[in-house]
Amino acid sequence: MKKYFIEAFLIFISVLSSFSIDSYLEKVSKINLKNELLNELSFVIKEDLKQLTKVKDILNNCISSSKRLIDDYKGGGSLQKNELAKDFLYLKQNGHMSFFPQDAVYKQLIQTGSIELINNDELRKKLFNVYDHLLKRKEFGDKVMDNFGVDFGRDMSNFIIVLSDDSEDKSLVYSDQVVSSFEQFNGYYDSKKVLYYYSEYNRWVSSFIDLLETSEEIFKEILILIESEK
Repeated sequence: MKKYFIEAFLIFISVLSSFSIDSYLEKVSKINLKNELLNELSFVIKEDLKQLTKVKDILNNCISSSKRLIDDYKGGGSLQKNELAKDFLYLKQNGHMSFFPQDAVYKQLIQTGSIELINNDELRKKLFNVYDHLLKRKEFGDKVMDNFGVDFGRDMSNFIIVLSDDSEDKSLVYSDQVVSSFEQFNGYYDSKKVLYYYSEYNRWVSSFIDLLETSEEIFKEILILIESEK
């Protein structure tokens, strides 16, 4: 009887050990997956930061163009006509420029449950903040700016029309149009709608830049926290 009890006990210990080993290996596998995804996310964020910097530069140029156009309007024509046309084209082409981050790796962290294995609460918090909050706000802003850009092009065509050609400089990835011809109609400097559109573009683009800068700061913090998580 004692023999059977010992055998049963050994079998129980063997099964229990097997479950423990399987559980341990599964946990190690999940942690390895989490670390792999964080490494991928780190690479993706670095690429996104490059794109974000380019978009910010373009939007800051849009701010400069809108300010010159506003000053020209208030001054009754202080800009040379070809410079006005260049600023108008730049604003029309790039005023609704957006930043499109890659979120596939973040979604994998969520779907695989890997995000729950992140030890650093601050890292988890910042990931949720940038991907589930700030970028959702950006998406709403994108829709607003897209609609505004359509209205801008349609309504401003009553006062100014600028035709463009592709730039010969193929290195210009985001801004590749140059003025080919333009026409400014009577009433341009008398219409409050002209000032309204330039002012609104200035306001919306400034707000969008603020959002991008906040996202940029959090992305950089996330990179540091990912390194400490490994």
